Order: sequence, then C-alpha cells, then structure tokens
Amino acid sequence: MQIIAALEGTYDQNTFSHVREDYITFYLKSSAPPYNTVDSTSLYMYTCFLFNSVIFKNAPDGNYYIAVKHRNTIETWSSAPVSLTNGISWSS
Repeated sequence: MQIIAALEGTYDQNTFSHVREDYITFYLKSSAPPYNTVDSTSLYMYTCFLFNSVIFKNAPDGNYYIAVKHRNTIETWSSAPVSLTNGISWSS
C-alpha cells in the first residue's frame, strides 16, 4: 500500500517535508463495529518523504479503515473504509 502522510506539527508546508524524523504506526481496522485491528505496521518517516510504502502482511484483501498513530499526535482514521488491494494509495 502506498501512503502519503503529513503529521501536523512536524510538517513544514513551505518545504513540503517533515521538520524531524520519527516512527509512525499504521493500523488496518475492520470496517464493521467494533472496528478491531486486523493488522499493523510501523515505519520510519524521513524528513524528505511524505510518500511511503506500507506493507500489511497479515491482512487479506478487503475493506478497512486506516488509522495512523504517532507518539505526539492525535490518532487519525480514514474517513471511510478503503479497499485493500495491490497498488492502492491513500493520503492522510
């Protein structure tokens, strides 16, 4: 899955990059209540990249909410479930 993520507070809109590097965790949540976590992965967000490849190894194709969590921000979810298939992109 290709994800574009810009964290408020660490994103500089003048340079289109993050001002510091840090780890971010991405979760796939079931599209039906109680929205259980199906899979998760973490990546290191470099200052010069907003576009990242994220691999969910344990999730079958299906519809999921994507949750993004960082140690110093509010957890953010996609506004609607996203269909997980090869080559999908998503922006937060």
